[in-house]
Amino acid sequence: MADPSKRENSDKAAINGFKRGLLVNLTSPKSAAYFGSIFAAFLTDQIATWAIAALIGCLFLMSILWHVSLAVAFSWNFIRRPYVRFSRVIDRIAGAVLVLLGIGLLSDSR
Repeated sequence: MADPSKRENSDKAAINGFKRGLLVNLTSPKSAAYFGSIFAAFLTDQIATWAIAALIGCLFLMSILWHVSLAVAFSWNFIRRPYVRFSRVIDRIAGAVLVLLGIGLLSDSR
C-alpha cells in the first residue's frame, strides 16, 4: 500500500505549483498587454455589455483550457524530455519569430 504521507506531500506540491503558476499569470505584464491589445483592437463604444462579458468569459475559458492542456502534456515524460533538451533552441526560434513580427508591425505602421 502507498505511504499516505508521500501522497499528502505530492498533493501539497501540486497545490503549491498551482498557486505559483496562478500568481505568475495574474501578475504578468505580458498577460495584461496581450488581453489589453485584444480589447483595444476589437472593442468599440457600440459593443453591448453582454458581448463584452461574453468575450471576457471566452478568453477566460480559452486561457484555462490552454494552461490545463500544457499541464497535462508536460506531465508526460515523452513530451517533457525533448522540450527540456531543446528548450534553448525553441526559445531562440520563438524569440526570433516575435522579433520578426515586431519588425513587421513597425514597417506596417510607417
